[in-house]
Amino acid sequence: MVFFLLIINVLPLDGLSIHEGCLFFRYAQAALPVEVPGVLNLIRGAVRPGSPSGIGDFYAITGEPGGLYRSTDGVVWIQIALNLPNTYFFTVAVASNGSVYGAGSDGLFRSTDGGGTWSALPTKEPILLLLPLADGALLARTWQKGLLRSEDGGVTWYQTGAELHDNPVLSLVQDNANGLWAATFGGGVYQSTDNGITWKEHGLEKGHVLSLAMDRDGALYAGTYHNGVYRYSSSGWIPSGGRGLPEKVAVQKLAVTSAGLIAGTAQHGVYLARPGGDWVLVEGGPKQIEEITGILPMEDNRWLVATRPYGLFLVNPVTKLWKSVPLQTKVQMVAADPCGGGYAVLPDGRMLRSTPATTSKFVQRCGTDGAWEYFAQAPAGGEILFVTHDGEVFVGGRQGLSVYQLKDRESWAGGGQWQKIVLPRSDFQVTCLAETETGLIVGTRGHGLLRSMDGGVTWVPLSEGDTIRACIGIGRHLYAASDSGLSVSDDGGALWTRYPIKPPPITLAADGDRGIIFSRNGIFSSQNVRENLMTVTNGLLTPLYLDDSGEITIPAVRALAVSGGTLYAASAHGVDLFRREGTFWHWEGQALPRVIVNGLAPLPKGNAAVASDRGLFVLNGTSGVTQVPVIP
Repeated sequence: MVFFLLIINVLPLDGLSIHEGCLFFRYAQAALPVEVPGVLNLIRGAVRPGSPSGIGDFYAITGEPGGLYRSTDGVVWIQIALNLPNTYFFTVAVASNGSVYGAGSDGLFRSTDGGGTWSALPTKEPILLLLPLADGALLARTWQKGLLRSEDGGVTWYQTGAELHDNPVLSLVQDNANGLWAATFGGGVYQSTDNGITWKEHGLEKGHVLSLAMDRDGALYAGTYHNGVYRYSSSGWIPSGGRGLPEKVAVQKLAVTSAGLIAGTAQHGVYLARPGGDWVLVEGGPKQIEEITGILPMEDNRWLVATRPYGLFLVNPVTKLWKSVPLQTKVQMVAADPCGGGYAVLPDGRMLRSTPATTSKFVQRCGTDGAWEYFAQAPAGGEILFVTHDGEVFVGGRQGLSVYQLKDRESWAGGGQWQKIVLPRSDFQVTCLAETETGLIVGTRGHGLLRSMDGGVTWVPLSEGDTIRACIGIGRHLYAASDSGLSVSDDGGALWTRYPIKPPPITLAADGDRGIIFSRNGIFSSQNVRENLMTVTNGLLTPLYLDDSGEITIPAVRALAVSGGTLYAASAHGVDLFRREGTFWHWEGQALPRVIVNGLAPLPKGNAAVASDRGLFVLNGTSGVTQVPVIP
């Protein structure tokens, strides 16, 4: 069995890791890829056609499978390789026509829609460095074959760079006159004047050059291993930046700004040399940074700095503030709006709602699903979010010991006002909320179900002494999953039929007027509730999806949602999709593999919203996955 191990920036020189990365193949009976912490690569792409900002997007690579991200402002990031969940990316590049190229463990991929969808290109050689050229060609540094050039968008390649004498290329830059420069480890700097077809030496012969940068005037800078930074002038290469760099430091990344020259080093942080001045450490960052893997100047004179293992930072060199920029923002809860949209809550209580762009986001109205926007601040720490049929919003407090209702819709523009719902006892732990035609339902841990018919002012018990795992109301029907099985009431909770299912159900989902779908070790339907449950009681379970051996193949379903004939089931390995075919469900595929899902909610048009540790996503059973940008 062949597997790969991605080790970013590794060469056997005193533990130094070189910035573009190396790919090692090993052979073993059983082994897993190693996920490398931190941000491993950071680039600024060309301006995509139709870009509203008019500036190039930012791209970042992490050491996790599918770890390719895009941002328009360097602050809010979305994952753009969701349909390549098993690919470990090495490099990313953006051509002048807007095409995005991502190279990784599974080959080279191209996207023409900014990373929404990807197509594989017939390139089997691992690509570690990729540069789109001014003439429309692509130049790639590969693991074994040196430099390759493609003139048809990556479909076919031919070898170039024989003049480099097998010295590995670690950095490439291009000037406005179609000149190319390559930094090599052991051969110094090389120059090409024909877009990478032929090369000639350009100084620092036999030098170990790790990085290159060029300013707006065309001045070329080189960062080296153990020999500092050089600038190319009419008299050749001369030291740049004066004194101040640590002795024998490895300069892995260089960037040029109006404030001066920036050097990212191995194990010594980031340094700035102002015009005519010495090198000065940019303080304020985390201690013991192993590598600086990217430096990108921003329009507001701040810098994006990628590090390993601490991730991405927005750096203000004047105030010496290093602000961590998460690539993923956890979304704690999600719920459906009966008017057609959805709600989501972040761990800090910030609340989003999907709304049409044509109406005020603070006015309650029915209609359609649209953009997700912030609109309120909920009490933080809960794991319950529920919306009634007339749009009343409830959230559960920390550890389920309280429930809050969002009041006074006119105040939503100011973050909203929340009213605490008083339960009969202060130690009740709320596990679920539901609604029937007879009132609001609360499920508790160890105290059964409660019902309020006056909006939460007074409560009466519907059951005693049971821990409710999930509850759901459909019209007058009320369904409750507990430790003792599944209970069904056709009159809102007065009379019950109980089905002692073992192991008990763990989640419920409404399936329109067909009843419910429930899960325990797999997915089960109650289209004909009593008949199916009687069969279940007799031990004859009928799972909705079986593999060839008849075994249930979707373990531990954490959440369910049904929308437009599509069933979404979230488990430990992602979200599985099923399509209704008559009275049965047919498995269609999987979305968001490796994603920890915290909740699902049905949206219009067969879509579903997903709250996860990686962010907020909208799934469509036919067209794929869209990530909703969330400000961290």
